[in-house]
Amino acid sequence: MTGEKPVVSSLETRSVFHYGQAGPPFFIREHPCSSVVKKAFMTPEDVHQFARDLMHTVWEPFDSTRLAEFYHQDVVGHHRSQVIHFQDIVNRLAWDRRNRQHQNYEIRDIIAEHDRFSIRFVFTTLELQTRENSEIEVMYFYHLREGKIAEFWLLASVDFDYLEAA
Repeated sequence: MTGEKPVVSSLETRSVFHYGQAGPPFFIREHPCSSVVKKAFMTPEDVHQFARDLMHTVWEPFDSTRLAEFYHQDVVGHHRSQVIHFQDIVNRLAWDRRNRQHQNYEIRDIIAEHDRFSIRFVFTTLELQTRENSEIEVMYFYHLREGKIAEFWLLASVDFDYLEAA
């Protein structure tokens, strides 16, 4: 870097990714209590890894405690007529934890650019209420801002109720 100092904000959560040095210059942002750095500009390879990390860190374990590492607080999502916000994602994960087990995400495709990605996967799970296995094909389209998800669109073989109360 050419003498630029990191932009530090106490509002930012700690970052857990330190992506490679490939690609054009970038500004970094770090939490004052962390030595780990996240790029504000990521290469397509970085974004591809970010997509995999999102699935393994948040969605496979239904772990909402890690959402702030991947999603902006002002994130906006779109699924059919639903407009989805950060708290709706927290609620969705809480609902999934209570109602599903043995979840698996078989990633079929990831297409990544420096500020956006799409991911297609097959989600399988045991539905606890019916004790039956479900298989759902899902496609997400994400836009990134400063290394986190700012907006997304969801298409799935079933109609998810993202606005389900936790």
